Amino acid sequence: MTYCANCNCHLGTQKSVQFHLEHTHNIHVTLEENMSYCQDCHKYLGCSPVDEASRRALEKHLRQKHFIDMHGSAVFLYEDE
Repeated sequence: MTYCANCNCHLGTQKSVQFHLEHTHNIHVTLEENMSYCQDCHKYLGCSPVDEASRRALEKHLRQKHFIDMHGSAVFLYEDE
């Protein structure tokens, strides 16, 4: 599960991560199957196909540019439960 240290909450799906970033932190990120894109910075994050390095690139971007400490494996969980 993805954990947002700023809010002390766990997020279970890609949609919940995207919704949390947009509504709580006002950061607009598109999380797609093959790439992540920060709409606020106009920057693609990671590489295709999505793997551990892509997830770390997104986490690093959020930490360095937006001061959001988010980590975990559910950033790229595409199925809604």
